[in-house]
Amino acid sequence: MERTFTVAEANALIPQLTALLPGIRDATARCQALTLECERIREVGVTDDGVLIMAADYRAARAALHEARGEFDEGLAAVAALGCQLKGLQPPLVDFPAVIDGKPVLLCWRLGEPAVTHYHGYDDGFAGRRPLPNL
Repeated sequence: MERTFTVAEANALIPQLTALLPGIRDATARCQALTLECERIREVGVTDDGVLIMAADYRAARAALHEARGEFDEGLAAVAALGCQLKGLQPPLVDFPAVIDGKPVLLCWRLGEPAVTHYHGYDDGFAGRRPLPNL
């Protein structure tokens, strides 16, 4: 069963999310850069006997990619353990399942905002954000 949040409960998690999200975003950027680096190293080619020319560089880049992927996975797991949903990284967006006027909704928060002030329906997404009613 999905956890539901009050606005106060969601706001209480903002400090933790503010600490977690930049690390997830940084790990994502490192994964992208290291994936590209691995591709470029492979493009250099192989020797006549089939050995990757830059094999040591490739192994180092793959190890760094594995480490960055682990940091990304740990960050996602930490957000999920809080019961909220990471919806994007550019910009970092987090939704909190909630109920408003008896209807299931998602409280919506973006990194940098001081508090949760908006919500949207499950099918509306960020574009459907509306200010919270006075609860």
